[in-house]
Amino acid sequence: MKFIICILAVVVWVGLMCSNGWTDDRFASRVADYSNLGASPYDDPNSALGRPSLWMKGAPGPGNSDGIFACSMICGAWNTDPNGNKLITTVKAGGYLTVEFDKPILDDPANWFGKDFIVFGNSAFSGAGGYISVDTDMGAYRILNGTSGTWEPGTVSVSQDGVTWYTFTSGPFVDDFAPTQAFTWDRDTRCWDIELDPTKPVNPSLTKASFAGKTVADAIDLYNGSAGGAAFDISGLPLAVDANGRKWIRFVRINGGTPAPEVDAVARVSNVPPIATIADAKRQAEMTGVRIEGVITAGSSELGNCFYIESEDRSCGVMVTGRSAERGRKVIVGGVMSALNGEKRVKAISLDDDGEGSAAPLGMSGRTMSGCKIAVGLLVRTWGKVGDVDEAGMTFTVDDGSGCKVTCIAPNDPWFTLPGNGDFISVTGVCSGGPVLRIRAQDDIN
Repeated sequence: MKFIICILAVVVWVGLMCSNGWTDDRFASRVADYSNLGASPYDDPNSALGRPSLWMKGAPGPGNSDGIFACSMICGAWNTDPNGNKLITTVKAGGYLTVEFDKPILDDPANWFGKDFIVFGNSAFSGAGGYISVDTDMGAYRILNGTSGTWEPGTVSVSQDGVTWYTFTSGPFVDDFAPTQAFTWDRDTRCWDIELDPTKPVNPSLTKASFAGKTVADAIDLYNGSAGGAAFDISGLPLAVDANGRKWIRFVRINGGTPAPEVDAVARVSNVPPIATIADAKRQAEMTGVRIEGVITAGSSELGNCFYIESEDRSCGVMVTGRSAERGRKVIVGGVMSALNGEKRVKAISLDDDGEGSAAPLGMSGRTMSGCKIAVGLLVRTWGKVGDVDEAGMTFTVDDGSGCKVTCIAPNDPWFTLPGNGDFISVTGVCSGGPVLRIRAQDDIN
């Protein structure tokens, strides 16, 4: 089943329960008070503790006999998870649900977008393609118009002591924009893939209209690593400050209304993580989260399903999959480390443009490429005599006389012309190990 395949592909987060709540201090740890909640299975206030939902078990339908779905921006959490645990809490008119954090939420300017906490509901965009199934390709399925959907906005209040409250009367509103999105979408395998970050808000410049007509995969790209939710900034509230001069809160209250909002989770916003070197990132274990910066040396349109970046000092480079980008730019990539055919790569979750950038190739012999692991991922130039031309596979080799032939792979270009056997050339491309050189364009051969 695709469900089993997908769930093995994600970074699995495990929440550990203790007697008074959740041990993970990113999320609300305790229910402080509640009143007038919904009917079962939406009546348990503890459903609002811990991280937002990942999977749910709803009603079976076409192409999904077990009724198991990933929680997404077009299919919000409802009913129970696959193990029968309740997922969300409904707060009816006149009611409320108050959760508490073990450690105060600070007004921290180092947080993503200056936001401080996020409340998750079960809102969803309307799709343009009808009923979704386990086989629905989110790279083709489109959001209708951005404004149509399941929206049940509720107000949020905060407090330091659980007595004095401050309400965000003008929004943001819980169970409205932005819908929860549990995973990235792998366009190659057509499967849910990596867990998105529930402590990173959606860019505040985005609105519902930003998603009109987009495929779900493209809409997830707009989330840029965020798991969605409504993000709040406490800096404008008349709160007392701590010893370091920062405003803070400990309690978050979701107020009921008509329609009645649902609550899935409440999370503190994380600091923007530091940028690691590409070399440090490549030393990390698989599925370790990384954030790196580099110049694009080979673009997605040239290579097909990936691009490469390298550090500006040309000391290290790496393959990036999961997003598209082109040469001439410098980018910041967030994602997880992985490997493809033995080569280290970053499976991108977020991608931010950081201005113009370019890199010159390093001259390198076939023997150096063959014995130097550091070369993998770098833009290099080599030279020698052409042989083993394969018109069907669009490959050839270059032998510089060192005894180590370099296999050269043509770019993603139907008009590319291979050199002839016996030609003496210099060729530029990205070293992919082996030694293998991935050529970018016709003018890489001279």
